[in-house]
Amino acid sequence: PSDPPEPAPLPLPAALPAPTFLTTFIAVQPLLFVASLLTVFIIPLALWIFRRSILQPVGRLVKTMEKIRSGNLDARADEPYASTEFRQVNDTFNQMIGEIQDLKIEGYEKQLARQKAELQYLQFQIRPHFYLNSLKSLYGMAQNNKTREIQQLILALSNHFRYSAVVLEA
Repeated sequence: PSDPPEPAPLPLPAALPAPTFLTTFIAVQPLLFVASLLTVFIIPLALWIFRRSILQPVGRLVKTMEKIRSGNLDARADEPYASTEFRQVNDTFNQMIGEIQDLKIEGYEKQLARQKAELQYLQFQIRPHFYLNSLKSLYGMAQNNKTREIQQLILALSNHFRYSAVVLEA
């Protein structure tokens, strides 16, 4: 059998790592410690600022939107914001809700006007029939010599016509 090969003679300094790596690491170690310490404080501070400046204003605006969705059109986003952008969103949102209210009122007013016109149309259709029926009733009473009833009907009709004339003028 053959003998195992003998190891090549290496000088001792070639087998050990260069001392420059350790000295560089030791020099950078305080800097890394300070950086990690800053990170521990900066990240929570940044999260707190993000929450306060973005998440909370958006949350308040969402709560106002939910109130409006539930039917409260008087709800407004009146929070004071430090950010110009959020103030602009707030003002625009409130303006849009005001316009929605105005449009809704305008729609109701149009609907009421349409219903009033329909009612007047029906009244104008009924009125001639009422007059003709009243005259026919008077004619029938006159044929039966019911002068007392004729007098009462004429008084009732005159009161009705007087009331109808007042309502038409208004």
